[in-house]
Amino acid sequence: MMRRMKIEFRQPARVDDILTIETKTAVISGARAILLQTIRRGTDVLVEARVECALVDRDGRPRRFRRSGDCCFVHKMLEPEKCCKPV
Repeated sequence: MMRRMKIEFRQPARVDDILTIETKTAVISGARAILLQTIRRGTDVLVEARVECALVDRDGRPRRFRRSGDCCFVHKMLEPEKCCKPV
């Protein structure tokens, strides 16, 4: 679940621009993760964002990350080959 985002728009993108979106994990702690995102056009930084996510169960209650499964949250979509096996 997205909890909070801080976005800094530096330059506009235009139709037909080829953009690169980079996401890095800054912190995984308890039931939250902080991700840092950068959107670039070539070497120009267009957008920088700090995204705070919370892990919740099906009932919407916070759920702590398991130590062995922390990597799955971040890598499942970005780098599936690094995802841990289901427990």
